[in-house]
Amino acid sequence: MKRYLLYGTNTSGEIGARLLESRNSVVCGCIDRKGVIVGTEIDQSLNVFKDKDDVPLDLLQNTDGVLVCVGQKETSIVIVEKFKNDHRYRDLIIESLFEDQYFEDYIKLKVMKEIFSGKGPLHDWGWLNSILKMECIDRQDNPIPWITYPALHFLENRISREMTVFEYGSGYSTLWWADKVKEVYTCEHDLKWEAKLRKEMPINVKMQYIELDYGGDYCKEVKKYKGEFDVVIVDGRDRVNCAMNAIDALKDDGVIIWDDTEREYYNDGQKYLEDEGFNRLDFKGMAALEYREKRTTIFYKDINCLGI
Repeated sequence: MKRYLLYGTNTSGEIGARLLESRNSVVCGCIDRKGVIVGTEIDQSLNVFKDKDDVPLDLLQNTDGVLVCVGQKETSIVIVEKFKNDHRYRDLIIESLFEDQYFEDYIKLKVMKEIFSGKGPLHDWGWLNSILKMECIDRQDNPIPWITYPALHFLENRISREMTVFEYGSGYSTLWWADKVKEVYTCEHDLKWEAKLRKEMPINVKMQYIELDYGGDYCKEVKKYKGEFDVVIVDGRDRVNCAMNAIDALKDDGVIIWDDTEREYYNDGQKYLEDEGFNRLDFKGMAALEYREKRTTIFYKDINCLGI
């Protein structure tokens, strides 16, 4: 088992200590210019020195190496060279977190610490909360649509209480829209899911269950309405047909919001909308409950209700 001095005791130092432990090594002392061990995950009983010159010779004689734990690569390189050029450390292994044997694991652990620390956009947007609770919710447990965060943030400041919305694919998004617009018409193909949701829906939601038959009544439900909706959301099944059938249901300045447009089998429907004179605005990014990048697209005319 090798014994290491830890240079730097903040977050990077905490990660360094964990990496050494995973490699069957131990921390025998710390060097930190503050003269204290900053990271709470590092053994607080260890001796700590403000500078490498303060480390006593007897400790160095029982030490195998130094792990430099600072978050900037350029600074790390400079510090490593200082140790290598110091005759007291010439027989020790001098390493940093940016070297190949540490770097990948260092970055993974650093990202995880940031996520779980309550800092950063994944926390602020509620992504971590959605993962932990397996629900499409924000940081305060409020329901949100299962669209990309960039699209969600764009819409938040552009929709109004006077709008009327038609939605393919009922769920947490229905509750979100119902809280922000005048009325929501939502169409769902899953009978058990529809029955569960119906109990939670506010009075401004009109929910319709229609059995799924590709090219059948489900995708044609929106055609019953002419020029009535500010927004049509395509986020259920049979999306190509749903989008094509939605055009006449829109008001003159209405828009179509289509989720998961990165999927190639939706390309024909997207091209159809573009051929019908719609512009497109793509929002790539993460979404609640997702570990991958996806894309939400708004299809709109030059004059539109979102002011694009």
